[in-house]
Amino acid sequence: MQPITIKDYLNEKHIKYHEHWKELITHCLFNDCDKDSKGNEAHLYFNAQTGQYQCKKCLTEGNILTLMKHLGDNPGDYEIAGHEKVTFEPRATAKKNTIEEKDVMKYHKALPKEIRDYLINRWITEAIINEKKLGYGTFYGQTWITIPIRDRDGEILFFKLRRSPEREEGNKYMFYPSGNEAQLYGQNCLIDNDDYVFICEGEFDQMILEREWLPAVTSTGWAGTFKSEWIELLKDIKTVFIAFDNDEAGILGANKLANTLNARFPYLEIKIVKLPSEKGKDISEYFLHGGTIDGLVSTYS
Repeated sequence: MQPITIKDYLNEKHIKYHEHWKELITHCLFNDCDKDSKGNEAHLYFNAQTGQYQCKKCLTEGNILTLMKHLGDNPGDYEIAGHEKVTFEPRATAKKNTIEEKDVMKYHKALPKEIRDYLINRWITEAIINEKKLGYGTFYGQTWITIPIRDRDGEILFFKLRRSPEREEGNKYMFYPSGNEAQLYGQNCLIDNDDYVFICEGEFDQMILEREWLPAVTSTGWAGTFKSEWIELLKDIKTVFIAFDNDEAGILGANKLANTLNARFPYLEIKIVKLPSEKGKDISEYFLHGGTIDGLVSTYS
């Protein structure tokens, strides 16, 4: 496996940037420094070789290790170019008492009709919206759809923020508060399950598969994030379907995960779902374009 560079990591996280000489320039990931930026204007500069960064506006500094932790990843899960293998003790879930149930309800009640309609048009039913307490609010100076992330016991940990559909610029996803560890979303479906499970790319895809009565989990990180402790939860499963997006990052992430699972549990039956391009790039688009469960489980390699 090739060591990951800062450019690889930004691509994995779908963080848009532009290159200038030996620098990668993107919107600030830490504060509201670029809320009014237009076009290629941005303030967070990365050294493309070392991964060191500085925001020229808020002066936040760090390197690829601190960025990984900020975005909820464990640097110990990566081989990082220019860095010796590091071991990080996982933090105890999220910051305590920062997000409470009253906050979940506050943002759920604030969900406007147009955002509900948007979700319903993406195959997220009214029942799912209410069950998962999806919400809407302003964070980091911008509007987001809020997805409450809980631990296995149902305790609220943090919000996964999904960029609201009325804006096209900026990060598509963020955590609130920042600095939380990625979690395995939907993991309760693994309890007393020794049959099969889908691993998909994103909370909305997980909700849709769950709606179709298919056991499914997803990382609250990104396609390349699947922690070693999560892999251990799959030891009793017979078949794992990997259903990531059919873009470059999804294909690379699916193959990487399949290889990791095969190395850890050679007896596992691993099936990489290949979503047909004419039915969209992800699970929600697949069902919106008339895809069926039978078709989904037959499109694997």
